[in-house]
Amino acid sequence: MAASTVGRYIIQPVQGVHYLNEEQKKLKDKNFLFLELHNLLKNESIQYKLLLKVANSKDDLMHISHPWIGRHEIIELGVIRLSHILENQVNTEKKT
Repeated sequence: MAASTVGRYIIQPVQGVHYLNEEQKKLKDKNFLFLELHNLLKNESIQYKLLLKVANSKDDLMHISHPWIGRHEIIELGVIRLSHILENQVNTEKKT
């Protein structure tokens, strides 16, 4: 039987992570991320790196909320590319 690799997926924006300060948060609509996604996809695709953080021998594999401490091997698995939103997606979002 072949050995298996256990890990946790990481989805990391290629353009980096950006945070809002308190003043910016006050100015944003509650659905600003969804609205911003629509605006960004009008002009370009959005890319994310798909990574795997490989478990070490002492990592707790039974409790997913427990952090893994220390250094871990990170394997780049590929790229996720968003190019558009399905036309009926807006209506689906409103129903759920």
